[in-house]
Amino acid sequence: MLVQVFENLDRWIQKQNGLVINEGGRLIEQCNFKILGQSALFEAPLSLALAATGDLDAYTNASYAVCKYLDTLLEEYGMHLDPLSKAIWMPEETEYTSLYQGEYVEVLLAKPEYVLLSKAIKDPKRNREIVIEYLASAPSRLFMDLCEKYQVDLENFLKSS
Repeated sequence: MLVQVFENLDRWIQKQNGLVINEGGRLIEQCNFKILGQSALFEAPLSLALAATGDLDAYTNASYAVCKYLDTLLEEYGMHLDPLSKAIWMPEETEYTSLYQGEYVEVLLAKPEYVLLSKAIKDPKRNREIVIEYLASAPSRLFMDLCEKYQVDLENFLKSS
């Protein structure tokens, strides 16, 4: 679903820039979106029971007009671009994979280990079940190393509440 949304966004920017060129206005520049949070997990090759979310969390350098049009595209799926995405903490070394590369739009997904680490650190109570589920599914070495580096007490997640 996200690929289709961003393909449509890329086509819209191409069209807008075509109109601007004819009228001598300012072009919309290339932009990127780094998808974070639950949205990144939905796109990851994991089998986790994820709760649906209406927020698309993303770091972006896109203009206001581009973000507004993205919201219009996301409305069709009952979603919106979370304006508070800038406040989401992700480790500095977060790695991303490519989801979409268009003429004007690049979309990257935060790797799930980094998203899960962020969830475990910043809101452990709310994210307890998903962290436990991930731990039960043979977590990656990367996740375990990140938890050690950031001193996440995984045993605390496994204790009954």
